[in-house]
Amino acid sequence: MSAITVLRSRTGRLWGVLTLLVAVLAALVGPTGTAYAVASQPAGTAKTTTTATRTAGASTTPTRGTSAATAAKPKLVTKPVAPTKAQLPVRPKADAKALHSAAVRSALAHSSVPSTCSGAVVADTMYPCTTPAGTETYTLTLPNATDLLVVRAASSSSSSLPITVTAPGGSTVSCQQPYWFQAPQCATTQAGTYTLQVQDGGNAFTLEYTALLSDTSCAVANPSFSSPTIQGSLAADATGNCYSLAITSGSVLHVALSSTPYQELSVVVYDATGAQICVDDQGKCTLTGTAPYRVLASDTNANADSYFLQLNSLSNPQGCLAATQQTYGSVPAGRPSAQRTSSPRTASPRRTGP
Repeated sequence: MSAITVLRSRTGRLWGVLTLLVAVLAALVGPTGTAYAVASQPAGTAKTTTTATRTAGASTTPTRGTSAATAAKPKLVTKPVAPTKAQLPVRPKADAKALHSAAVRSALAHSSVPSTCSGAVVADTMYPCTTPAGTETYTLTLPNATDLLVVRAASSSSSSLPITVTAPGGSTVSCQQPYWFQAPQCATTQAGTYTLQVQDGGNAFTLEYTALLSDTSCAVANPSFSSPTIQGSLAADATGNCYSLAITSGSVLHVALSSTPYQELSVVVYDATGAQICVDDQGKCTLTGTAPYRVLASDTNANADSYFLQLNSLSNPQGCLAATQQTYGSVPAGRPSAQRTSSPRTASPRRTGP
């Protein structure tokens, strides 16, 4: 091969390499795309094109304050979700005042005692007053100097009527209603005849009182676990039923209860001075204060009530069954079937305020 032929061959390859290199550089640095097309147009043409694009509303230029990435991002379309199925509302508990008013109407309609709007009254007797004058005056006698009057006076239009108690010497006795579900309580310090006035506003009402510390009708509650369950009933608008407890101070009392139809039984424990020890109690109650003790069972809304009640001493338990070690969940043989005849209601938090 001649030298000229070899030179031409090498020159051709060199030009090919240079051509390829130029093409690569042009692809890397050369302006391309839409921006290059607009820039390469005459000034008048570019302005006209931009105006037409904005008029058509198809410009991809991001609006002021919006990044290009945001403008280009498509909106997410969420699938509609069906609304949650409405739940039936929970039936609200009946208003306490309405229940009490209904209890008063029932007591007035079924009372076996003649209408009594003044005069002497005795403990634990419900008196209806169907011909009120606005202010009614009664008298009652207490045998002991230290006592606690529990007074319930109510009309069908009011859950509780104002009362005034005057001592034998003419001084006014302080009466308090510790909690909304309790009847007013008046601590006395003298034996003798007291005056009780009721402000009725001209409405028919019922009146009952209990002299808690001197009440001779209080049933004796046996704190032994082998004793039968106490069964009792309450008339509409009654102050309550009284029980006495011969348990030493410092002991722990266990209370279990159940009532029908509303599960509204309230149990309050008092010491010998009339001080409240445990209020609306269920479960354990430490007996502070002075022994002996009295228990008052009443309905929170003064409705007619039937109930079961257990009052047992945990500090000095009596009547417990002797049993050998058992398998978990088994019942000792020979357990008296009559020991517990009721099903106490589920425990609820104690009331801590009016």
